[in-house]
Amino acid sequence: MRYLPLIAGVLLICAPAKADKFWLSDPAKQNAAAGSSPDLIEGVLVTEDDESYHVRIEGGEIVLSKKSVFKVEKDDLTLDAIVKAEGDKKQALEQANKDRAVAQAEAKRQHRVRVVEASARRSARAVDAGTNRSQVSPAPGPRFDPVVGVVSGGASDATLMRDAKAMWDLTRNRSYLRQLRQLRRMH
Repeated sequence: MRYLPLIAGVLLICAPAKADKFWLSDPAKQNAAAGSSPDLIEGVLVTEDDESYHVRIEGGEIVLSKKSVFKVEKDDLTLDAIVKAEGDKKQALEQANKDRAVAQAEAKRQHRVRVVEASARRSARAVDAGTNRSQVSPAPGPRFDPVVGVVSGGASDATLMRDAKAMWDLTRNRSYLRQLRQLRRMH
């Protein structure tokens, strides 16, 4: 007994439904700009109740409120034709998806190249052939080595802690707080 409503519903859906054009606005009033599409949905009416239309379109199903539909026109498109059209477009959509993925990968690669070039331009500078390496690069500032756990570079711990505390108070940037904690652990 439980299967009877299920079988009736399947047979109702499988019945040859006729396609319809659901106009969402008056087709006689052409207020739209030239070249724009009209306010209509083409699909196959699957079910209808007092408040809404259940419509099968290419790509899925929608439920339209009867209040939003201005007019319904009958057409000769069937549910089988919609399924066939979806199957025909499946390969084209898969190819378009692959092309989109390739284009995104290429854009990402080009972005990385631009970033590397920009950072190289910022840090690189021209040097005369007669200068020594020690004349070109300034002495490195103090740096914390997390492997060894020490600060190298010549500044005293008190100076580094004072500077980190001052920067934390000004900016509330958590990197300064982390640096301050690392300097305190070294004592």
